[in-house]
Parts: sequence; C-alpha cells; structure tokens
Amino acid sequence: IPAGVFPADELDALLLRGERVSGLVISIGINDYEQLKNHTPKGATEPLSASVERLIESFVRSKTFASMRGEDEFVLVDPDLSGPLAQRRLNEISERLWDFQLRNLGHFSVVFAWGAQEAHGETLVEALEAARERMLETRANRRNSSFEKSLRRLATA
Repeated sequence: IPAGVFPADELDALLLRGERVSGLVISIGINDYEQLKNHTPKGATEPLSASVERLIESFVRSKTFASMRGEDEFVLVDPDLSGPLAQRRLNEISERLWDFQLRNLGHFSVVFAWGAQEAHGETLVEALEAARERMLETRANRRNSSFEKSLRRLATA
C-alpha cells in the first residue's frame, strides 16, 4: 500500500485488487454531513471541507496511506502498527479529532465518528469494513447522546 494522500480512485483500486494489509486501518466519518452542508451558509462549505481535509492530511506520517471515501468519510492505513503502538496512534488521532470539533464550534458544528481495526494480513476490504462498522456504531451511539445534541446547540447559538 503506497504512502501519502491519494484520491478515492486509488483507494478503490487497492480494494479491487484485494491488497492485504497488516497494521492499523481507521475510518473517520463526519456525522450528518448532508445536513451540515445544507445548513452551512453559502461560501462557508469550502472552508469546512478544506479544514477537514487539512486535518486528515496532518495525520499522514511517512508510511501512512490516506484517502477520501465519499464526501464524508476518510480512510487512514498505518502499516506495521499493532498492539500498544496502534492504540497510541488511535488515541492521538482521537484527541486531535475532539480538539478540532471543540475549536470549530463557533464556525461549524462538525462532529466526527471513527472506528479502527488492527489488521493482521487480511484484505484491505475486510479490515476497512471492520473499521467502518465500528465507525458507524460510534456514529449511531453519538447521535443518541446528549453530548452531540449539546454541541449542535452550542454551534447554532
């Protein structure tokens, strides 16, 4: 798997080829992206997209693969990370996602959900699907939480 930031078609090609991966696979989604897009004033959507893309790009290290998957989902693959190193990396990314959400409350109420899978030689498709399932579970749990509702209220106040 190549290192760097790639367009979605490169991710699609890797998935189609059945590439195998060992390491940390992370799926990061933006909750209620369509609603967020529709309620963001015209002209402010570009700064939102650019800010999120810069954030995701800031997660890229020397061996990291990063790509968008749709408008509201991003994929990171950190090969060869496992055990405590993988957990430390996920914690670092989680902290930075939380920080981004809180720092941007006054501008836009972006709320992330993320999930990860530690892969051990399985296909990228399998690892990404497991990470994505965890991200979707987090998304569903956070939608029902009072915390996300509070974030949305604060951002629109």
